[in-house]
This record gives sequence, C-alpha cells and structure tokens, in this order.
Amino acid sequence: MGYGKLIAFAGGTVLPGVVKAIASQPQVREAVVNCVAKGMKLKADADEALQNIKDDAEDVCYDARYEAKVKAAIEARRAEIEERIRAEVEAELAEEVEDIEAEVAAAEAGKYADE
Repeated sequence: MGYGKLIAFAGGTVLPGVVKAIASQPQVREAVVNCVAKGMKLKADADEALQNIKDDAEDVCYDARYEAKVKAAIEARRAEIEERIRAEVEAELAEEVEDIEAEVAAAEAGKYADE
C-alpha cells in the first residue's frame, strides 16, 4: 500500500472524529448557525429582489401591450374615418362634375341655338 493511500485512509478515519469534536464546541456551533442564518437571509433578500424585478418587467410588458392595442385601435378608427370622408368627398366631387358638365352642355346647346 502506498503512502498516499495510507494517508487517505488515515484521514478518512480521523477526519469525522475531528469534525465532530470541533462541531460540538458551542462557539463553533453558534458561528455555523449564524453563518447559515445569514446565508438564508441573503437568499430571501435575493429572492425578493428578483421577484420585484419580475413584477416590474411584467408591468412594463403589460403597459407596452396596452399602448400597442390603443394605438392599433386609433389607427383602425382613423382609417375608417378617412375612408368615409374620402367617399363623401368623391361623391360630392362627382355631383359637382355632373353639374359642371350639365352647365357646359346647356351653354353649348344655347350657343348653337343662337347661331
């Protein structure tokens, strides 16, 4: 058996006893408990901060979706109104063109009648 294996075997048999002896000391136990408690507090604080970030991101996403829907609704309504107005203007212009053509035809008919 080599020295490395012998040292590993000896360390493996002695180490648990040493750890148990150290862990049974009140000061060591208190220090370990305090360290674990601080770690748990740190994790809780990190979880809370992460949740706040997620909530803020969801709010921003919701606001962006809402604004996009409002903008799309406004654009759709604007397009409807523009089309209706365009149809009204085109109908009015068509009437005026008919009136002008009728006046021109009447004027030409009167011009030829006078000759």
